Amino acid sequence: MNHMTNTGKSCRLRWFNQLDPRINRRPFSEEEEERLLSAHRAYGNKWALIARAFPGRTDNAVKNHWHVIMARKDRTRRETSTLTDASTLLITGTNNPTNSLYVNHELTKYSNSSCSSMLISIIILQLLNLCPCDH
Repeated sequence: MNHMTNTGKSCRLRWFNQLDPRINRRPFSEEEEERLLSAHRAYGNKWALIARAFPGRTDNAVKNHWHVIMARKDRTRRETSTLTDASTLLITGTNNPTNSLYVNHELTKYSNSSCSSMLISIIILQLLNLCPCDH
């Protein structure tokens, strides 16, 4: 028995989700992401219905990109939470206003990056006056 044969259903799905030349394979634009978030708020997980607002995008591609957006937001939220927790700990742990200003400056500088562990190390070294950082 040949396990590599495709059924009619799998051939149809492969055509509609991957092979059809009308499929838009370009990255989602910011405007499309905003429309996707708005459509999801309105229709929930009804991906076929939502995909109608995205000509050339399959319901599977729309659903997958929504999950990418959610993962990105979750990662950003966790990084921001880590930075906020570290800054609160370090700011409340010192009475030196210079160190507090430094912590706020570094948080602003690194808040949109994935450098939270490096940031925490820099802040701790600065608070211990072991890092001759410019600020």
